[in-house]
Amino acid sequence: MDEATKQQEIERLLQLRQIRVIENPTASAFVCVYSSEDVKNGFHTFCFLLPLIGDERFLKELSWDYRASDFNPQVQCVEHWRTGEKVREISYLPDGNETGAQPLVHARHFWGLRSPTIEIAEEFRLFHNLYQDTARGVFLHSDIHGVEHEVVRVANGRVEVHLRFLVDFLRAKQMHLAMQWDGAYWCQYSLSELGLKSVGSERRGATFHWHLSANEDRHHDDQCKCISRVIGKALILCPGPVEYRDPYEEDHSAYPSFIVGYNKQGAAITQTSDPKAADKDARHALQPVFFRRGVLARYFAEPTKFSVEDGYLRCGGLWGLRIDNDHPKYVIVFLKDLGLDLPGVERLHWRSFNVAPDGGVSKTFYSRNIKAWFANPTMPDLKLKHLYPMVNNLWQKAYGWPLWREPEEEDRYVFAQVHVCLDESQSEFDQQNGLLAKLLNDSLNEDKIKGTLRAQAPNPGGLNRLQQFFIEAGYGDADLRIRPLRVLQELRSKGSAHRKSSEYEVVLKRAGLKGLPVVDASMKIFAGAVEFIEWLKVNVLKDNS
Repeated sequence: MDEATKQQEIERLLQLRQIRVIENPTASAFVCVYSSEDVKNGFHTFCFLLPLIGDERFLKELSWDYRASDFNPQVQCVEHWRTGEKVREISYLPDGNETGAQPLVHARHFWGLRSPTIEIAEEFRLFHNLYQDTARGVFLHSDIHGVEHEVVRVANGRVEVHLRFLVDFLRAKQMHLAMQWDGAYWCQYSLSELGLKSVGSERRGATFHWHLSANEDRHHDDQCKCISRVIGKALILCPGPVEYRDPYEEDHSAYPSFIVGYNKQGAAITQTSDPKAADKDARHALQPVFFRRGVLARYFAEPTKFSVEDGYLRCGGLWGLRIDNDHPKYVIVFLKDLGLDLPGVERLHWRSFNVAPDGGVSKTFYSRNIKAWFANPTMPDLKLKHLYPMVNNLWQKAYGWPLWREPEEEDRYVFAQVHVCLDESQSEFDQQNGLLAKLLNDSLNEDKIKGTLRAQAPNPGGLNRLQQFFIEAGYGDADLRIRPLRVLQELRSKGSAHRKSSEYEVVLKRAGLKGLPVVDASMKIFAGAVEFIEWLKVNVLKDNS
């Protein structure tokens, strides 16, 4: 045995790593509150919530006070003699004991008939409003910004809880966290080979207590010459009296200023987004602030969290912002809304996309928010999202089946993410053409369309069958009408699905897109898709509403 191996075995036998955990269980962001490991070389952990008056007694003795099975709700029956008669007192123990101790983790077993389970106490989950992501084995908390934080990790018989959320719960409950450990190490070397004698040590601190023993052993395993065992306890103390803190309260201490114009010397004029300043001056409140359309990219990129709608941006039920996204070049927001409706982190994000005013708000935004009139959007992606579900419902009523099939769960993001390109990015252009093709072409209800055709089936493909469907319905210009969908198919095939070549340039030229800026080309593609859907609505489905 070389010196490095010898030193490593000594550290394992003396369980130095485990002792560091016992003496300082809050050294890392996540605290292990439950673990069930190997009998030979494992470190077993079980924690529970302890009333404040029980801390001194808990640390006095090292034997475990409770195990996971001790917290099962139960009906207790106690028999004793009173005045010569046997008396039975029956009571219900919701936490399985009469001391006031409560579980944080439930380890449940089902007599070998089912796999055991590890469950987090319901009160802890509800207190922090945790979502269980079973695929990743974590429990998540969403803050005011819509950012999800891992609070609990459950994997391989081990449960870890984020310290901040754990301490907040202890404060609310006015309880300590009582931690218990029992660890063993079976060593293949004898104490004499390691240069050690029989080991026995113990240490107490204000919040911990442990004992370690190591002795020769030749009875359990031929490969084992000595065994060490550490047993310990520690407390994570309640940090203080109960405090009220709204976990979704926004910090409004900082309100960045936004560019609202330039003076005669060309210097930027800025105004604060503090709503209090807007309350004093209505013109300040309704000051339009301009942003590059790229400000919306991060919201389109996370459709499960954010929703970019016609005139509105929202983060689930946490926050929402009125926006003018019917402008072809900018996204525009009233200054007061930036301070009133956006969380602080989001304001900083928007500040980085801020530009000086360039013209006015869109006619749609002005009609809706100043004149309080109904107004339809004019941007082709917003029009498409308005018409697509409407026409699909009308088709369902007319033919008994939808023209476009409902997406699979994994494809539900497509409708939310599809949009006119936000800036001059070829990669975004390719991506959006692919999404739009998936929405309009790949989702066609080919089986139903094919089943209605009277003539011999055309060449394979949803667009060929759709064209035949329209021809049989009496629309002689069917080829012209579905042309936008064919362009889309070609752009995806030659542009994003494969390496670009001269054929891609031919497709662009044939579609009238050659030489156009990326955003203008994207607008034209979406406009073609809208034209097709509007033709369906008015000419095929006879709806002029």
